[in-house]
Amino acid sequence: MNWCINITDYGLQQICQLSSLRRLNLCGCYLITDNGLEHLNKLCLLQELILDSCNKITDIGLQHLRKLSSLKKLSLTRLIQITDNGLLYINRLPLKQLDLSVCRNITDLGLQHIRNLTSLQKLILHVCTKITDNGLQQISNLSSLKHLKLAGCYQITDKGLLF
Repeated sequence: MNWCINITDYGLQQICQLSSLRRLNLCGCYLITDNGLEHLNKLCLLQELILDSCNKITDIGLQHLRKLSSLKKLSLTRLIQITDNGLLYINRLPLKQLDLSVCRNITDLGLQHIRNLTSLQKLILHVCTKITDNGLQQISNLSSLKHLKLAGCYQITDKGLLF
């Protein structure tokens, strides 16, 4: 459903009747709101969710993802309203991949919230401009992490890489 710009919360409710759905790409479906994400709770087999550029989604919407116990891949690229608080709602998911690129309100505190994602293998933080060396230290315990992408994180220095 990539860039289906006329899909609304109602359309998402209809899609969520497909209870065997494993992957859902809502990239660019910018009419979807926090209320629409509540319908995702019906998708207990969902393993991959892409919400890139769904600009109406806030921290409140991330609360609805807490019950997605099979979710392995979550992409929240360019969700400009997501803050550190929103990451508290996803910090118990069995994620292997998390993309927070261009989530410009994510700070070091947000990385502290996700340090419990012990299965995380890939973390993408492109252009998360508020992340510093201290933030990298917060995630240094992620022993499964194999890929860390930091392009455009201009506050990170050599010191941040010494964890």
